[in-house]
Amino acid sequence: LESVRPASPLQCPCACWQVLAAMAVAVVPSDEDIWRFLAAAAQEPVPEKQHALGTVCLEVLPESVAQLMLRRGVPECVRAAAVSGHFCAVVQEPGSAVAWIPRSVLPRPAKLADRDGAQEVSPGAAWVVIRFGCPGSSGGGVKVPASPGMAGKLCGLLSEVPVSVRLSSAFGGMDALLVPEESLPAAAAALVRHGHAIWPSVRICQPVPWKALRAPPSNAALSRRLAGVWALVRKEEPPGTLVAEFTEGEGPLRLQASGGLFIELRIPEVLVRAVGAEQREASFCGCCRALETDGRVLTTQLRAVDFQPPAVDAVRCEVSFTKSGIEETSFPDGEYVERWKRLGGSKKVDIV
Repeated sequence: LESVRPASPLQCPCACWQVLAAMAVAVVPSDEDIWRFLAAAAQEPVPEKQHALGTVCLEVLPESVAQLMLRRGVPECVRAAAVSGHFCAVVQEPGSAVAWIPRSVLPRPAKLADRDGAQEVSPGAAWVVIRFGCPGSSGGGVKVPASPGMAGKLCGLLSEVPVSVRLSSAFGGMDALLVPEESLPAAAAALVRHGHAIWPSVRICQPVPWKALRAPPSNAALSRRLAGVWALVRKEEPPGTLVAEFTEGEGPLRLQASGGLFIELRIPEVLVRAVGAEQREASFCGCCRALETDGRVLTTQLRAVDFQPPAVDAVRCEVSFTKSGIEETSFPDGEYVERWKRLGGSKKVDIV
């Protein structure tokens, strides 16, 4: 200490010395008091800097799993799942144990209870396994563990939805979230809203589009009324708050055939070669189904190509016909209203 002590406290730029120098105006401490203070300050723990956890990649495994209550050791179906490479987790709790295995390897309930002494916690309930890891680990699935603390962050995020969630943590391996299968679309939507990436899309989407594909065709009369070339003239989000307004033909265009096939062009106004212009491209196409339910006309867009990240939910709207066009209100939330005007006469035949 003597070798590094400054000749005077006033000659040291150290913040501690500057504080002590200010105190010396009233009371002049001795050298021994000064060094005792500095030694005590040097031993105080420095608070660690908190780092943002960032985002993760999440992969939903293809198989649904069941939750079993084990009463007499480990059942044969649990051993078979572990040996064959399926997802398998066993959690030992005081007085009992719980196992998670694919539903495809479950024996019949009577056999499971009589031979293995196990039973489902909620008979028939299906859960999905969501593994998560660091961004950029998507080659061949998620393989790089996430940062410490991410599991708690994800569980807290889903509990606010609310979605029932369980955590499967493997020492030195990949952590996974367990979510009821019926809650998967809501969980995926919440994760995507917070910047996380989750796949595969066909596993996490609501079954509405796929049910619609197998459903009866649209109402033929409604489909003919919706056919033609349409121009977006006004958008309110929420209703009553204007966010976009276009003169006829200068905004987004929709070309729709009477069979339901449609193309919606939403090209950005900026120059095509401008930096980042391609990221604002929002065009899409697919098939539109129109049905009348309880006096309301509802349309469902089954998008086959979409230049923006696809939504978890199929886009549905309630349509009202006006003298000059149609008015579409998002269904069932009513978050926005779009007014479309037909280009050309209603009697004109358009071929898309």
